[in-house]
Amino acid sequence: MQLVRSLGCRVWHEGDDFFVKGLASARHFAPFEIDAHLDHRMVMAAAVAGSAGQGCVIGGAATVSSSYPGFFEDLASLS
Repeated sequence: MQLVRSLGCRVWHEGDDFFVKGLASARHFAPFEIDAHLDHRMVMAAAVAGSAGQGCVIGGAATVSSSYPGFFEDLASLS
């Protein structure tokens, strides 16, 4: 939920249901900073969102090497 809120989206849950009210386009994502808490999945999700939006700073980004050592090079090659 922290990542989604960092992007500027509204997020909430009701019981077991999880809801996200988006921004219609990734170009509306706010620039953000997030600590991935050593979770390689959060690093990759945040990096993709930051690349699609207005940028980001990711604490703990080096942990992505545990599952996808070439992730940042591959992501950069898409632009």
